[in-house]
Amino acid sequence: MQRTLGLVCALAVAAIGCSDTEPTPQEIEEQGDDTAALTLEGEQITSIVDFDFVSPSFQSELMFERLGLMWDAPGEGAIELRFSSDGNTWSDWYAPTTVFSEEGSFAGHVDAPAGAEFFQYRLASMDGAPTWVNVDAIEHLPPPIEPITESDLGVAQQELTADSIPIHSRAEWGARPPQCSSGTNTAITRATIHHTVTPTVDSMGAKKRLRQIQAFHMFSRGWCDIGYNFLVSRDGRVWRGRGKNVVGAHVANNNTNNVGISFMGTYTSTKANLAQRCRAAKLLAWLHEKHPALHLNRTDVRGHREFGGTSCPGNSLYNQIGGILSLAKQGGCN
Repeated sequence: MQRTLGLVCALAVAAIGCSDTEPTPQEIEEQGDDTAALTLEGEQITSIVDFDFVSPSFQSELMFERLGLMWDAPGEGAIELRFSSDGNTWSDWYAPTTVFSEEGSFAGHVDAPAGAEFFQYRLASMDGAPTWVNVDAIEHLPPPIEPITESDLGVAQQELTADSIPIHSRAEWGARPPQCSSGTNTAITRATIHHTVTPTVDSMGAKKRLRQIQAFHMFSRGWCDIGYNFLVSRDGRVWRGRGKNVVGAHVANNNTNNVGISFMGTYTSTKANLAQRCRAAKLLAWLHEKHPALHLNRTDVRGHREFGGTSCPGNSLYNQIGGILSLAKQGGCN
Protein backbone atom coordinates (compact mmCIF):
# COMPACT_ATOMS: atom_id res chain seq x y z
CA MET A 1 0.00 0.00 0.00
CA GLN A 2 2.86 2.41 0.59
CA ARG A 3 4.41 5.00 -1.70
CA THR A 4 7.75 6.76 -1.37
CA LEU A 5 7.54 9.77 0.96
CA GLY A 6 9.06 13.17 0.14
CA LEU A 7 8.44 16.65 1.51
CA VAL A 8 5.97 17.00 -1.32
CA CYS A 9 4.26 13.63 -1.90
CA ALA A 10 2.50 12.50 -5.05
CA LEU A 11 -0.55 10.57 -3.90
CA ALA A 12 -2.19 7.88 -5.96
CA VAL A 13 -5.96 8.13 -5.80
CA ALA A 14 -8.19 5.27 -6.82
CA ALA A 15 -10.69 6.77 -9.26
CA ILE A 16 -14.28 5.59 -9.16
CA GLY A 17 -15.03 6.76 -12.66
CA CYS A 18 -16.82 9.76 -14.15
CA SER A 19 -20.52 9.67 -14.81
CA ASP A 20 -23.57 11.91 -14.79
CA THR A 21 -25.17 9.49 -12.35
CA GLU A 22 -24.12 8.58 -8.84
CA PRO A 23 -21.94 5.43 -8.85
CA THR A 24 -23.49 2.31 -7.38
CA PRO A 25 -21.92 0.46 -4.45
CA GLN A 26 -20.93 -2.30 -6.87
CA GLU A 27 -19.10 0.19 -9.10
CA ILE A 28 -17.25 1.62 -6.12
CA GLU A 29 -16.37 -1.88 -4.97
CA GLU A 30 -15.06 -3.14 -8.31
CA GLN A 31 -12.90 -0.06 -8.73
CA GLY A 32 -11.77 -0.13 -5.11
CA ASP A 33 -8.05 -0.27 -4.36
CA ASP A 34 -6.23 -0.62 -1.05
CA THR A 35 -3.43 1.79 -2.02
CA ALA A 36 -2.39 4.14 0.79
CA ALA A 37 -1.34 7.66 -0.07
CA LEU A 38 0.93 8.36 2.88
CA THR A 39 2.12 6.27 5.81
CA LEU A 40 4.32 7.51 8.64
CA GLU A 41 5.42 5.78 11.83
CA GLY A 42 7.26 6.85 14.96
CA GLU A 43 9.73 9.69 14.53
CA GLN A 44 8.76 10.11 10.87
CA ILE A 45 5.62 11.85 12.14
CA THR A 46 7.28 14.31 14.50
CA SER A 47 10.64 14.92 12.83
CA ILE A 48 9.20 16.84 9.86
CA VAL A 49 6.93 19.27 11.72
CA ASP A 50 7.85 22.90 12.45
CA PHE A 51 7.73 24.76 15.78
CA ASP A 52 3.93 24.99 15.50
CA PHE A 53 3.75 21.21 15.01
CA VAL A 54 2.72 21.69 11.36
CA SER A 55 3.93 19.30 8.67
CA PRO A 56 5.22 20.21 5.20
CA SER A 57 2.61 20.29 2.45
CA PHE A 58 1.75 17.13 0.54
CA GLN A 59 0.33 17.24 -2.99
CA SER A 60 -2.08 14.84 -4.62
CA GLU A 61 -1.86 13.82 -8.28
CA LEU A 62 -5.59 14.60 -8.57
CA MET A 63 -8.08 16.72 -6.69
CA PHE A 64 -9.71 14.88 -3.80
CA GLU A 65 -12.92 15.34 -1.89
CA ARG A 66 -11.94 13.43 1.24
CA LEU A 67 -8.87 12.38 3.16
CA GLY A 68 -9.37 9.14 5.05
CA LEU A 69 -6.98 8.20 7.80
CA MET A 70 -6.15 5.60 10.40
CA TRP A 71 -3.95 6.49 13.32
CA ASP A 72 -2.70 5.26 16.69
CA ALA A 73 -2.37 7.87 19.42
CA PRO A 74 -2.86 8.39 23.16
CA GLY A 75 -6.04 10.36 22.44
CA GLU A 76 -8.49 11.10 19.65
CA GLY A 77 -7.58 14.79 19.22
CA ALA A 78 -3.94 14.15 18.34
CA ILE A 79 -4.06 15.33 14.71
CA GLU A 80 -5.84 17.86 12.46
CA LEU A 81 -5.78 18.47 8.71
CA ARG A 82 -6.11 21.45 6.42
CA PHE A 83 -6.34 21.84 2.65
CA SER A 84 -5.33 24.05 -0.26
CA SER A 85 -6.00 24.18 -3.98
CA ASP A 86 -2.71 25.92 -4.82
CA GLY A 87 -0.35 25.24 -1.91
CA ASN A 88 -0.47 28.89 -0.81
CA THR A 89 -3.95 29.70 0.50
CA TRP A 90 -5.07 27.29 3.21
CA SER A 91 -8.39 26.29 4.75
CA ASP A 92 -9.12 26.18 8.46
CA TRP A 93 -7.89 23.22 10.45
CA TYR A 94 -10.31 20.28 10.76
CA ALA A 95 -10.41 17.43 13.22
CA PRO A 96 -11.22 14.05 11.64
CA THR A 97 -14.73 12.66 11.83
CA THR A 98 -14.04 9.50 13.81
CA VAL A 99 -15.59 6.25 12.57
CA PHE A 100 -13.58 3.94 14.86
CA SER A 101 -12.13 4.48 18.33
CA GLU A 102 -10.84 1.69 20.49
CA GLU A 103 -8.12 2.04 23.14
CA GLY A 104 -5.69 4.24 21.25
CA SER A 105 -6.59 3.06 17.75
CA PHE A 106 -8.65 5.35 15.48
CA ALA A 107 -10.06 5.67 11.98
CA GLY A 108 -11.90 8.52 10.31
CA HIS A 109 -11.87 11.15 7.60
CA VAL A 110 -12.02 14.85 6.78
CA ASP A 111 -14.04 16.09 3.81
CA ALA A 112 -12.10 18.68 1.84
CA PRO A 113 -13.23 21.97 0.26
CA ALA A 114 -13.77 21.94 -3.51
CA GLY A 115 -10.61 21.83 -5.58
CA ALA A 116 -8.28 20.54 -2.86
CA GLU A 117 -4.95 19.15 -4.10
CA PHE A 118 -2.66 19.85 -1.12
CA PHE A 119 -2.88 19.03 2.56
CA GLN A 120 -0.96 19.43 5.80
CA TYR A 121 -1.33 17.86 9.22
CA ARG A 122 -0.91 19.54 12.60
CA LEU A 123 -0.17 17.76 15.87
CA ALA A 124 -1.88 18.79 19.09
CA SER A 125 1.40 18.25 20.94
CA MET A 126 4.65 16.37 20.65
CA ASP A 127 3.94 14.29 23.77
CA GLY A 128 0.54 13.18 22.49
CA ALA A 129 1.60 12.72 18.86
CA PRO A 130 0.38 9.71 16.90
CA THR A 131 2.74 6.75 16.75
CA TRP A 132 1.41 5.71 13.33
CA VAL A 133 -0.64 7.50 10.65
CA ASN A 134 -2.03 6.18 7.37
CA VAL A 135 -3.63 8.70 4.96
CA ASP A 136 -5.72 7.85 1.92
CA ALA A 137 -6.71 10.51 -0.65
CA ILE A 138 -10.25 9.78 -1.88
CA GLU A 139 -11.21 11.47 -5.13
CA HIS A 140 -14.99 11.35 -4.71
CA LEU A 141 -17.21 11.27 -1.66
CA PRO A 142 -18.89 7.86 -1.45
CA PRO A 143 -22.68 7.85 -1.83
CA PRO A 144 -24.90 6.64 0.99
CA ILE A 145 -25.17 2.86 1.08
CA GLU A 146 -28.37 1.13 2.13
CA PRO A 147 -27.55 -1.45 4.80
CA ILE A 148 -28.56 -5.08 4.23
CA THR A 149 -28.67 -7.95 6.66
CA GLU A 150 -26.13 -10.75 6.82
CA SER A 151 -28.83 -13.23 5.78
CA ASP A 152 -29.42 -11.31 2.54
CA LEU A 153 -25.94 -12.21 1.33
CA GLY A 154 -26.63 -15.95 1.13
CA VAL A 155 -23.97 -18.55 0.42
CA ALA A 156 -21.30 -15.97 -0.40
CA GLN A 157 -21.04 -15.03 3.27
CA GLN A 158 -21.07 -18.51 4.79
CA GLU A 159 -18.17 -19.36 7.08
CA LEU A 160 -15.23 -21.00 5.36
CA THR A 161 -13.52 -24.22 6.38
CA ALA A 162 -10.28 -25.63 5.08
CA ASP A 163 -9.04 -29.12 5.87
CA SER A 164 -5.37 -28.09 5.73
CA ILE A 165 -5.45 -24.74 7.51
CA PRO A 166 -7.41 -23.03 10.29
CA ILE A 167 -9.09 -19.87 9.03
CA HIS A 168 -10.13 -17.66 11.91
CA SER A 169 -13.70 -16.51 11.46
CA ARG A 170 -15.09 -13.00 11.28
CA ALA A 171 -16.81 -13.63 14.61
CA GLU A 172 -13.42 -14.26 16.22
CA TRP A 173 -12.13 -10.80 15.35
CA GLY A 174 -15.44 -9.04 15.95
CA ALA A 175 -16.24 -8.10 12.35
CA ARG A 176 -19.25 -5.96 11.59
CA PRO A 177 -21.77 -7.31 9.06
CA PRO A 178 -21.18 -6.00 5.53
CA GLN A 179 -23.20 -2.87 4.77
CA CYS A 180 -23.93 -3.86 1.15
CA SER A 181 -23.44 -6.73 -1.29
CA SER A 182 -20.32 -6.61 -3.47
CA GLY A 183 -21.03 -9.63 -5.66
CA THR A 184 -19.63 -13.14 -5.73
CA ASN A 185 -16.48 -14.69 -7.14
CA THR A 186 -17.76 -17.53 -9.31
CA ALA A 187 -14.57 -18.58 -11.11
CA ILE A 188 -11.46 -17.67 -9.11
CA THR A 189 -8.45 -17.38 -11.40
CA ARG A 190 -6.11 -14.98 -9.59
CA ALA A 191 -4.70 -14.06 -6.20
CA THR A 192 -2.96 -10.82 -5.24
CA ILE A 193 -0.50 -10.33 -2.37
CA HIS A 194 -0.71 -7.11 -0.32
CA HIS A 195 0.54 -5.63 2.91
CA THR A 196 -1.62 -3.52 5.19
CA VAL A 197 1.15 -0.95 5.94
CA THR A 198 0.20 -1.09 9.60
CA PRO A 199 2.93 -1.37 12.26
CA THR A 200 4.84 -4.63 11.87
CA VAL A 201 5.60 -4.85 15.58
CA ASP A 202 2.02 -4.12 16.51
CA SER A 203 1.04 -3.49 20.12
CA MET A 204 -2.62 -3.20 19.10
CA GLY A 205 -3.05 -6.90 18.32
CA ALA A 206 -4.48 -8.45 15.17
CA LYS A 207 -8.16 -8.41 16.16
CA LYS A 208 -8.27 -4.71 16.98
CA ARG A 209 -6.27 -3.84 13.86
CA LEU A 210 -8.71 -5.80 11.73
CA ARG A 211 -11.65 -3.93 13.24
CA GLN A 212 -9.90 -0.60 12.58
CA ILE A 213 -9.18 -1.47 8.94
CA GLN A 214 -12.74 -2.68 8.38
CA ALA A 215 -14.30 0.46 9.85
CA PHE A 216 -12.02 2.65 7.71
CA HIS A 217 -12.84 0.73 4.53
CA MET A 218 -16.59 0.77 5.23
CA PHE A 219 -17.27 4.19 6.70
CA SER A 220 -14.52 6.40 5.25
CA ARG A 221 -13.94 4.71 1.88
CA GLY A 222 -17.59 3.72 1.47
CA TRP A 223 -16.91 0.07 0.68
CA CYS A 224 -19.23 -2.75 1.61
CA ASP A 225 -16.75 -4.45 3.94
CA ILE A 226 -13.07 -4.84 4.68
CA GLY A 227 -11.37 -4.83 1.27
CA TYR A 228 -9.33 -8.04 1.55
CA ASN A 229 -10.51 -11.61 1.23
CA PHE A 230 -7.97 -12.94 3.75
CA LEU A 231 -5.31 -11.47 6.03
CA VAL A 232 -2.25 -13.12 7.59
CA SER A 233 -1.04 -11.71 10.90
CA ARG A 234 2.57 -11.64 12.03
CA ASP A 235 2.05 -14.72 14.21
CA GLY A 236 0.98 -16.77 11.18
CA ARG A 237 -2.76 -16.83 11.81
CA VAL A 238 -5.04 -16.56 8.76
CA TRP A 239 -8.07 -14.32 9.26
CA ARG A 240 -11.14 -14.34 7.10
CA GLY A 241 -11.90 -10.93 5.60
CA ARG A 242 -14.59 -11.28 2.96
CA GLY A 243 -13.76 -14.91 2.29
CA LYS A 244 -12.89 -16.39 -1.07
CA ASN A 245 -16.42 -16.30 -2.53
CA VAL A 246 -16.95 -12.55 -2.22
CA VAL A 247 -15.52 -9.92 -4.58
CA GLY A 248 -13.03 -7.77 -2.70
CA ALA A 249 -11.85 -4.16 -3.02
CA HIS A 250 -8.06 -4.40 -3.24
CA VAL A 251 -6.93 -3.94 -6.88
CA ALA A 252 -8.73 -1.23 -8.86
CA ASN A 253 -10.69 -2.69 -11.80
CA ASN A 254 -9.23 -6.14 -11.14
CA ASN A 255 -11.20 -7.39 -8.15
CA THR A 256 -13.58 -9.90 -9.71
CA ASN A 257 -12.39 -13.52 -9.32
CA ASN A 258 -9.21 -12.17 -7.70
CA VAL A 259 -8.55 -13.19 -4.08
CA GLY A 260 -6.77 -10.50 -2.05
CA ILE A 261 -4.37 -11.87 0.59
CA SER A 262 -2.87 -9.15 2.79
CA PHE A 263 0.05 -9.59 5.18
CA MET A 264 -0.54 -7.52 8.29
CA GLY A 265 2.41 -5.16 8.78
CA THR A 266 4.78 -3.21 6.56
CA TYR A 267 7.22 -5.11 4.33
CA THR A 268 9.16 -2.38 2.58
CA SER A 269 12.41 -3.53 4.20
CA THR A 270 11.20 -6.15 6.70
CA LYS A 271 10.62 -9.68 5.43
CA ALA A 272 7.53 -11.74 6.13
CA ASN A 273 8.53 -14.30 8.75
CA LEU A 274 8.41 -18.07 8.37
CA ALA A 275 5.05 -18.42 10.16
CA GLN A 276 3.41 -15.99 7.75
CA ARG A 277 4.99 -17.55 4.67
CA CYS A 278 4.00 -21.07 5.69
CA ARG A 279 0.38 -20.16 6.39
CA ALA A 280 0.05 -18.06 3.24
CA ALA A 281 1.45 -21.01 1.26
CA LYS A 282 -1.11 -23.35 2.81
CA LEU A 283 -3.86 -20.86 2.03
CA LEU A 284 -2.78 -20.63 -1.61
CA ALA A 285 -2.53 -24.43 -1.87
CA TRP A 286 -6.07 -24.73 -0.51
CA LEU A 287 -7.37 -22.08 -2.90
CA HIS A 288 -5.75 -23.92 -5.82
CA GLU A 289 -7.32 -27.19 -4.64
CA LYS A 290 -10.77 -25.61 -4.56
CA HIS A 291 -10.22 -23.56 -7.75
CA PRO A 292 -7.75 -25.34 -10.09
CA ALA A 293 -7.93 -22.43 -12.57
CA LEU A 294 -5.88 -20.49 -10.01
CA HIS A 295 -2.42 -21.81 -10.83
CA LEU A 296 0.42 -21.58 -8.35
CA ASN A 297 2.64 -19.49 -10.60
CA ARG A 298 3.68 -15.86 -10.96
CA THR A 299 1.13 -15.30 -13.72
CA ASP A 300 -1.87 -16.07 -11.54
CA VAL A 301 -0.40 -14.99 -8.17
CA ARG A 302 0.96 -11.44 -8.28
CA GLY A 303 2.02 -8.64 -6.05
CA HIS A 304 -0.27 -5.61 -6.01
CA ARG A 305 2.40 -3.46 -7.70
CA GLU A 306 2.18 -5.59 -10.84
CA PHE A 307 -1.17 -3.95 -11.56
CA GLY A 308 0.51 -0.52 -11.39
CA GLY A 309 0.34 2.60 -9.27
CA THR A 310 1.75 1.30 -5.97
CA SER A 311 4.80 -0.21 -4.29
CA CYS A 312 2.59 -2.72 -2.42
CA PRO A 313 3.35 -5.29 -1.01
CA GLY A 314 6.70 -3.70 -0.23
CA ASN A 315 10.04 -4.69 -1.74
CA SER A 316 10.84 -7.39 0.80
CA LEU A 317 7.52 -9.24 0.60
CA TYR A 318 7.34 -8.81 -3.16
CA ASN A 319 10.68 -10.59 -3.46
CA GLN A 320 9.36 -13.44 -1.30
CA ILE A 321 6.33 -14.29 -3.46
CA GLY A 322 8.25 -16.83 -5.55
CA GLY A 323 9.40 -18.65 -2.41
CA ILE A 324 5.86 -18.66 -0.99
CA LEU A 325 4.61 -20.24 -4.21
CA SER A 326 7.31 -22.91 -4.01
CA LEU A 327 6.06 -23.75 -0.53
CA ALA A 328 2.45 -23.73 -1.78
CA LYS A 329 3.28 -26.31 -4.44
CA GLN A 330 4.50 -28.56 -1.62
CA GLY A 331 1.29 -27.95 0.32
CA GLY A 332 2.95 -25.52 2.71
CA CYS A 333 5.48 -26.18 5.48
CA ASN A 334 5.71 -29.44 7.39
